[in-house]
Amino acid sequence: MPKRLLIGILCLVPGFLIAQRMTGYQLSNYAGTNGLSLNPSSIADSRWGTYVNIGTVSFQAANQPRVPLATLFFAQANIKLHGQNLAMKEVDMHGPGAMYQLPNNHAFAVTTRYRSDLNLTGAFDLIDWFQGSTAPLADINRSAHLTSTAFGEIALSYALPIIVKDHHFVKAGGTYKYIRGLQTTELAANGKFGAPSDWLGYSLNSLTTTYSDLITLNQLTFGDALFGKIPGTGNGFDIGLTYEFRPETESFYYPMDGKTLVDASATKYKFRFGLSLLDIGSIRYKNASSWMVQPREGTLLQSEIKPPRTPTQVRDAVARSLGIVPEGTIGDLTVKLPQTLSVQLDAQVRKNWFVGAAWWKPTRPSADRAAIAQHRAELITFGPRYESAGLEFSAMVNYWRELGKVSLGTHVRYGMFTIGSDNLVGFITDNGMSAHLFAGVTWSIGAKRPRDSDGDHVSDQRDFCPSVPGVWLFQGCPDTDNDGIQDKDDNCPQDAGPKSNKGCPDSDGDGILDKNDACPHEPGPAKYKGCPDTDGDGIANNEDECPAVAGPAALAGCPDTDGDGLRDHQDTCPNEAGLKELDGCALKAVANKDTTLSEQDRVFVSQLVKSWLRGVQGNKAVLEQLKTYLTANPTRLIMLEFLGGNEEQLVRVATLFKDDLGVYFGTADRFRFTVNVLTGQAPGLAVKLGNSQ
Repeated sequence: MPKRLLIGILCLVPGFLIAQRMTGYQLSNYAGTNGLSLNPSSIADSRWGTYVNIGTVSFQAANQPRVPLATLFFAQANIKLHGQNLAMKEVDMHGPGAMYQLPNNHAFAVTTRYRSDLNLTGAFDLIDWFQGSTAPLADINRSAHLTSTAFGEIALSYALPIIVKDHHFVKAGGTYKYIRGLQTTELAANGKFGAPSDWLGYSLNSLTTTYSDLITLNQLTFGDALFGKIPGTGNGFDIGLTYEFRPETESFYYPMDGKTLVDASATKYKFRFGLSLLDIGSIRYKNASSWMVQPREGTLLQSEIKPPRTPTQVRDAVARSLGIVPEGTIGDLTVKLPQTLSVQLDAQVRKNWFVGAAWWKPTRPSADRAAIAQHRAELITFGPRYESAGLEFSAMVNYWRELGKVSLGTHVRYGMFTIGSDNLVGFITDNGMSAHLFAGVTWSIGAKRPRDSDGDHVSDQRDFCPSVPGVWLFQGCPDTDNDGIQDKDDNCPQDAGPKSNKGCPDSDGDGILDKNDACPHEPGPAKYKGCPDTDGDGIANNEDECPAVAGPAALAGCPDTDGDGLRDHQDTCPNEAGLKELDGCALKAVANKDTTLSEQDRVFVSQLVKSWLRGVQGNKAVLEQLKTYLTANPTRLIMLEFLGGNEEQLVRVATLFKDDLGVYFGTADRFRFTVNVLTGQAPGLAVKLGNSQ
């Protein structure tokens, strides 16, 4: 009985514990590891690439005496708030922990956490007496119920997308937790207690207690909590699913490293629905004690326990007063984790602005169930939120169903630092609920697209040519002509070709690479640089202006049947030698009708006309005869008359004759040239003789 009485009386703590949640913060897409305790799937497609939680601590404080329990960190602290001394009664510490975003929006995290709480109803004035109060206690019946727990965890979480289709995105996550049970206590006491001065008289009707290990209540160190021997161990699990509706999903896809990735730096949903089941599991305490005391009476001097340093101090004093030895049963004790169902809703109303809500439905202990490790209240919360990488804040309305009370919550994150509360009014006045505060320090690197300096959709980390755009097939090195041969191995990097030709094309298949082939689309022999010679005239088609008809090189491969220097296709009279000025046709001879000429001169003039129908250079012998004639007849003039219907043509011919005769004779002084236009007449030549005197 004394040991049970000591635990029951010393640990009776006033107030009502509601297990604050930090929901506005945890709903954020930037919550990192702190969002795991709401839904473990949240870290998949997180806005952070790397997230380190240095420490995030949530405190509850109430108007209560301080309790010397080593398992309840900060239990000795006192906070002065709105004229009252508030002592810590719940602590939830997250961290250290870290999260890392893997490719394709997978993520894993390693986290640590410590949770402790005290929850009591009744017998508040009795605690004050044990703490040294000299106020008399009325000798009346008092009853109380206490639960007290403390445990830590080391957790591993993993989350990944499981459905990515059209506008629908579903991700799943799970957390395994290795639980270190530090302490659990439950007490129910009923009886008459009275303290007229410095002594206490009691008459117990009933007292039942269960506790894991009394020693840990007052002798545990922080090092023991992390690494030392502890009374209990266990395993726990969290599982969660999140559905996101993404109507603009296509705008967030981009190719990288041969895959289609999703931009992890952007929040993509318009609406989000989450479902999670948290704290599945239990803690097993070995050598736990259970007590049930029959009605007993006794007295206790305040001086024997004032001030109470340890629970055993009270136990020993009560035992001495009754003259008994504590008795009870020792055995294993299984304590359930505070299993909770949570539903989350979130909507993006505009860029960076959200309206979120969550419902927490905890499991309730019952007679046929194991004890619950930590009390949680049913909570419904909703409100707006602004979030970005550097700044975030929320305003949440919280409805605590068990209390039937509403509280206002908020949080602000600026850079590395976060501060907030689920009961903001509790800092200003006593609103019947515990004051609450949480604060954290984190370090994070935003999720980004892989760096791609040259914009070729191959990340710099995997790009062998990071400063030159290339293709994924060659780890970011270029294949300009897309022939499957890397430029550095391609002899023709600008033109696609087979590997057998080292990337160079041979379009006509003549064995001559296009870059060396003068006719890349027509097969031909190497002697003509890959061009054909269709007419066999020894001139390749690419240099032959008449590739289908043989002709001399002087006329670019075109024939000149009459040999007048004009190509047949340019020659109006291709089968008769003529003058270029007359489009290949010869002059027509016009008879000299001068009757005064001697027979000899008549024959000579006729000979000149006949010789010059195709130009003066045709018959050298005639020119020599003319030279002799002009020498023998120094006053004689040779008069040439060009007749025809095309004046321009006749002028060209006359000029030709004048130039050629001038060259041959050194001067054209002995010649006279006239043009006589006669409509409809073919070009003709008349030669006459005249005198210079």
